[in-house]
Amino acid sequence: MSETVYFFDIINVALTFALMAAIQYRYRLRFPIILLLLFHFSLIFLTNNVLFDPGYMPDQFKYLRVAQAVRGSGESIAEAMWNLPVAVAGTIFGIFPVPLINSIYSIAIINFILYLLIFLFLYEREVLKGFSLWAFLLYPSLLFYTSLSLRDTLVLVIMIISFWYFVRNKILLSIIIQLPLIVLKFQNLAIFGVSLVTYFLLAIFFPKISHKKIPPGIAYVFLAVFVAITPFAYRYGLKGLNFYRYFMYVENTGIIYTPIAETQINSLGELVTETIKSTPYFLLKPLPWQAENLFQLVQSGENLLIGAIIFYLIWRAFRYKVRTPPMTFLLLYFIVSLAVYGLVIWNFGTAARYKFPFIALFFVFYSRLFDLGVEKRGFRE
Repeated sequence: MSETVYFFDIINVALTFALMAAIQYRYRLRFPIILLLLFHFSLIFLTNNVLFDPGYMPDQFKYLRVAQAVRGSGESIAEAMWNLPVAVAGTIFGIFPVPLINSIYSIAIINFILYLLIFLFLYEREVLKGFSLWAFLLYPSLLFYTSLSLRDTLVLVIMIISFWYFVRNKILLSIIIQLPLIVLKFQNLAIFGVSLVTYFLLAIFFPKISHKKIPPGIAYVFLAVFVAITPFAYRYGLKGLNFYRYFMYVENTGIIYTPIAETQINSLGELVTETIKSTPYFLLKPLPWQAENLFQLVQSGENLLIGAIIFYLIWRAFRYKVRTPPMTFLLLYFIVSLAVYGLVIWNFGTAARYKFPFIALFFVFYSRLFDLGVEKRGFRE
């Protein structure tokens, strides 16, 4: 792409700086926060064409083509539409109020502005305070993927706003906010749905884990229906799981042949065993001895640190017996996400991209809800 095209992104850069200046004027953010936000913004220009070739993540150009088509430049909209998630995300980028969309940097700037807006959303509501604030500003994968021209920032924004309303006990609104994920990232919506159903099933036997009290009659009807459909869900769900395990294995290796034993789960026992193994492994992969290059080695170091922090946050909550209903649901939601993706994702890069929204959500809300629980109970750690 020509330098002339990149030059026009200066207009978008100027707009972003003006927005940050207005935010600083309004909120009087501390100097380290502003410095970290400026560093985050600089990552837009330190990733593509510097850290790696943009072709390493070719989806970026798909979103760009759709966004430009929406603006009436480049291809027609019909030609630019690759699939529904790309079409919807690209359309959102296309209608986003930035002056120009000339390059993948333009989309990345939009993603940074979205990150900035969700930062303000959480900061105003005092969700970002203490550990949660610095986690949101410093979590490497969060900074990295919100500096690229991908749809993941849109997914993250939806997940954060949805969970904010879940914390406020507005569960129906929380579900409604999740609905755009039907087209943006259906897997994440399915994970939320499975977690929610499991949460309310558990609430039948452990009422204290939920604010919402299910009437006994409805609860037992719900439980009976769940038990009745479980054999069918297992039978057909296992076929679907094996299909996606094989599909993702082929995508990772490039080798297409009859599904091999490594990708197939044939019994409930195998499913349980594989889930127990793959859940923590998905959080930590790649392990140091699996790294094939410097980038993966850095990822491995990040994963080990993130895993230790998550373990500490969970241990701390149990140690001090601070376990509010939203914390319980969030822990379940997080574990389900690791279990589901751990069963189907083989590629290290894909694993990092798919898990970072859940880790960011967990860091921000689990730590802050713990702090609020401690304050409410009136004791110090």
